[in-house]
Amino acid sequence: MHPDEDAIWSEAFDRLRELEDEVKRMEEFVQDRLAVTEAPGGSLPPAGFRRTCAPEPVVRLGEVPRLVSEIGRRLDGDPLEALAFTYPPGAFASGAPPERIRRACLFHHSLNTARLAMYVGLRHGYQPSTVEVIGVCALVHDVGLEGISAELFAKPGPLTAAERSTLEAHAADGAERVRRCRDLDGLLRAIVPAVVRQHHERADGSGYPDGLDAPHIHEFAQLVALAEAYETMVSPRPYKPAMLPHDAMATLLLEAFGKGCPARLDRRLATSFVRALSLYPIGSGVRLQSGELGQVVGANPDAPDQPHVRVLRASDGSRLERPRVIDLRDAGLAVEQAVPLPAEPAHEQQ
Repeated sequence: MHPDEDAIWSEAFDRLRELEDEVKRMEEFVQDRLAVTEAPGGSLPPAGFRRTCAPEPVVRLGEVPRLVSEIGRRLDGDPLEALAFTYPPGAFASGAPPERIRRACLFHHSLNTARLAMYVGLRHGYQPSTVEVIGVCALVHDVGLEGISAELFAKPGPLTAAERSTLEAHAADGAERVRRCRDLDGLLRAIVPAVVRQHHERADGSGYPDGLDAPHIHEFAQLVALAEAYETMVSPRPYKPAMLPHDAMATLLLEAFGKGCPARLDRRLATSFVRALSLYPIGSGVRLQSGELGQVVGANPDAPDQPHVRVLRASDGSRLERPRVIDLRDAGLAVEQAVPLPAEPAHEQQ
């Protein structure tokens, strides 16, 4: 395509988005006015948590195919680097601007969720073309949060019932927004809205917005649910610190296989999740029974508790000049415990 044509199409898509945003603002205005007339005594309803004007999108739907291709390339090149989830320094520091927090939450959470879902999808056995569709679904799964107030993202304490209701509406809102998007066609137009709507459904029917049980939830939505739940746990938020990857994985497995209660997550996909990342997920820190400290760099699908580890420190705590990678299964070694990684850069070459 000629560069001038690129500019014309880009401008056209931007204008379409502006029109869609304008229609959405008008719909919200009408709904607000209806709420006023229906409220007791004609009083205004409680202040909401949605923006009065549309924010600039954190992830533009037209950019999603390019981002998916880039994620796939990085996963093929270096899964360890691609799955190293980082957020901008100070993004959640006390006093950080709410808008910075909102953008960090939405963009990095969506990107990390897509990386996880695509990586696990490949190792689950999906074809590359199918994994690309999963990547699109994962990148836009939280698009319904775009219009939520930045102050709600920055809130450090528990949510009120009204705030939780506002947040939970994002699944249905996001599905409708994707359904109206002109950047998606063919199968994407049919699959992506369904996955966006269902990514908070749970196998036992306890999820939202529709309370669907396992047979009625799209398989891609169940994979995105695993990926986004894990990413949320291992990443910091204003209301919580990051969880160690091993603890997050244990939580997911409990949700899928816990005794005495129905499974909330798909067991088959949860099995692929742990086989792809290991019980001590790729990128996490571990202390071996030998006393050495290392970073998990690869999984053993048949031995998820014995991953490939790059040993960074000797048993006396001294830093190794030449870190070495060992297969714990072949070496007959075991992990003693999951630990935070040392402060120095862990991605060193042998």
